Amino acid sequence: MNAHSPGTDSTQEIPFHEQIKPSLGGQVGRVHRLWRTAITSAVRSLDMTESRWTVMVHLEKLGEGCTQQMLASELGIEMPSLTRTLNQLEAQQLIARVPHETDKRARCLWFTEQGRQCLTQLTERIERVRAELYVGFDDEALNAFARTLLQFEDNASASIARSQAEYQRSRQGGHPISAFGAGRGLQRDAADLPDACAAQSLRGDASDSPRRLRQSSPVEIVGAPQAVDQRGAS
Repeated sequence: MNAHSPGTDSTQEIPFHEQIKPSLGGQVGRVHRLWRTAITSAVRSLDMTESRWTVMVHLEKLGEGCTQQMLASELGIEMPSLTRTLNQLEAQQLIARVPHETDKRARCLWFTEQGRQCLTQLTERIERVRAELYVGFDDEALNAFARTLLQFEDNASASIARSQAEYQRSRQGGHPISAFGAGRGLQRDAADLPDACAAQSLRGDASDSPRRLRQSSPVEIVGAPQAVDQRGAS
């Protein structure tokens, strides 16, 4: 495919990443949804919905004994949504909620023996899905892909921080910033932001940054759904 826009060489090839419709970012989101759907399909016979297996694997990752609030924060969801899913898992006798030793208002989460057995089966099936998705990729390609995703995340975090800083300055000054002015401001203020602006990290694999490494676990964490179990039990 060649570019034919005015003022450009008609023989200039459009980069493949610009040919993806609707966009490269949209494709990343599509793959994420398909990955989660593949796992949900693989664990359906275990009476697991997407919200349930997500909670199970994140509880395993955080460690038994964590509070409900800690798990909600890890998943990035509100307590009512999490409570609904925990109620379902408790009804299946997969988890138990125990009062905190010192804070009686808090509840700590533990797997039952049946829950640990279910987690083992979940892990096996999630590993199988991961292996199927990794077909055609060697470790070098997967490592490069992981580093690319993490760089995208860092760039997005920095962009958000710059935009928020510009917005705050516009609010403090009481004058809206034009599109042209905002563009100049973003460039001007990039150097003023702390390095931490780009340090918000998605959990993933990257040997160059210990903060991003998963704890040793065979469970594939793909990310939490936007809202846990809005569909209810299925």
